[in-house]
Amino acid sequence: MIRPWKRMRTVKGKRIKDRKYTIKYRLLDGSWKMETAYQDKEASEVLLADRIRAVERGEVGLADEFKELRGMPLSQHLAAFLATIRAGGATERYVKKMETRLNYAFEAMKANRAADLTIERAERFILHLRDRKKALATVNHYTSALKEFSHWGFARRRWPVDGLGGLRRVNAQQDLQRRRRAISPKEFAELIAAARTRAVTEYVRTHPAADEAKRAELGYQGESRAVAYQLAGLAGLRYNEVKTLVWADVDFDRAPARITIRARNAKSKREDVIPTSDSLAAALLAWHDAEKARLGRAPKPEERVVHVGSRFRDSFKSDLKAAGIAEKDAAGLYFDFHALRHSFASWLAQKGAHPKVAQELLRHTDVRLTLKAYTHTTREQQLTALASLPKLENCAPNVTTDVTNDVTTGVGGSSQGEAEGVEACQEAESADSSDIREDRQKETGADRLGQPLSGGGGGGNRTPVPKQRARSFYVRRLPIGSRLGGLR
Repeated sequence: MIRPWKRMRTVKGKRIKDRKYTIKYRLLDGSWKMETAYQDKEASEVLLADRIRAVERGEVGLADEFKELRGMPLSQHLAAFLATIRAGGATERYVKKMETRLNYAFEAMKANRAADLTIERAERFILHLRDRKKALATVNHYTSALKEFSHWGFARRRWPVDGLGGLRRVNAQQDLQRRRRAISPKEFAELIAAARTRAVTEYVRTHPAADEAKRAELGYQGESRAVAYQLAGLAGLRYNEVKTLVWADVDFDRAPARITIRARNAKSKREDVIPTSDSLAAALLAWHDAEKARLGRAPKPEERVVHVGSRFRDSFKSDLKAAGIAEKDAAGLYFDFHALRHSFASWLAQKGAHPKVAQELLRHTDVRLTLKAYTHTTREQQLTALASLPKLENCAPNVTTDVTNDVTTGVGGSSQGEAEGVEACQEAESADSSDIREDRQKETGADRLGQPLSGGGGGGNRTPVPKQRARSFYVRRLPIGSRLGGLR
């Protein structure tokens, strides 16, 4: 082993020694490597011994595989991470959001190397977000970004451990700052009408001498927004799905018409084909004819159905105001463009659609999300459900009837009025179902006992078997003394 030494160099014609020692050692390929060490000789000798030990461990397969990557700046790791998720099919919007969140997190955590990604620093960063009154959903977005980045580096063997794997998300339901609501079909129709006429009416009012070209342009934009609202309210499409929908995804050749949601545009990254209602199919067909008249040719399959501009959300708010729909009601519930999807789910529930059907139309992976977050009930629906409950006055026993008691035998009698009250309650509960049973008997040609009704199949007149009313039994609970008296 060559001991550390100080190299000589010439400065202004004079030979002087370096202030730091130089070490030299042989690599696995047989070449020599020189490296500047420390001013202290003993520290330089320790460094030389560590370098030689590392070479020897590498020779037997015990080298530190993370040595070169450990000193790499996080910015280079981040660039590789973004390239990975971009190659995996993530949209550019998602990649940009991930880059922004991670850069902000690294800066707040003062993390420059992979070793700085500790769970303690990450938890302090989460507290920093909470102190700044960030919504819990926003906090979870940052948490998910950090966890995904940490797991990616561990899976790609860029660092030895998943340092942020134990970072936990918070319950975002604790402080939902934007709870949505559904609107009625009447309000939805008013919103569609406002989208078609609002912009032209406002422009003509402020510009009396408006030219026809400007009015036609505003009218076209309003019709496009109206179609976008119908896609969200009558098919449950999300904003990005409406924005990226092209004519090739709309199939008018089958009944009912169908819309294909491409995997690259769907939130779930899964391709789905959903049927449309007759009213939505008619609206899309009319819009297709209008586009054909405007362009002078049929719309190309790759052209988008609606044109969503950068001020679409502002125009939506203006349409809400023109339709008399509050963006935020007295209960603090919001109505934005995504709330049209909530309205779609609520209307399905109001019409008695099975939860599984609603889940498939909304393309949810869990029916609990459909029922809990997207289905909203109205006060009228709640009152209707309460009115269908049995009425207590029909179930009350007749307390005025005398209670009989056989003194000689000691067996106590029960209240005849109580039995009549229970029987009346049973009749009240079965009043609605009896009509249903009679309708079914008329359809099937058989009564409850399996006998055909008169006029049934086989010809001839038959006397219908009289219906036998099911007897109501009331089990009397006797006091212990009465039962003992009956045994004497």
